[in-house]
Amino acid sequence: MALWSSEVLHALRLRTETFRSACPEDAAAFQAWWSGSRPEPGTRTSLIVFDPLPGLRSSRRRWIRLEEVRSVDPRYRGYADTLAALKTADLA
Repeated sequence: MALWSSEVLHALRLRTETFRSACPEDAAAFQAWWSGSRPEPGTRTSLIVFDPLPGLRSSRRRWIRLEEVRSVDPRYRGYADTLAALKTADLA
């Protein structure tokens, strides 16, 4: 799992194939778990880019797959901004 921040997206965009080789599986197991279903037994190696804060709209995605990193904007500049947002939301 990776943070949906500009610094992380930058690294993922520069080295997409490296991350894909380390995490070759799609997000199906994570999708199943996220939606409340039990994923198939076993270990999975997929990379998920995650936003720790829920959106104001129900349509705002909380996570994306590695394949989508080139088509999204960052939600935070870095880890410090994420922590500040979590504190503002009273989640940290």
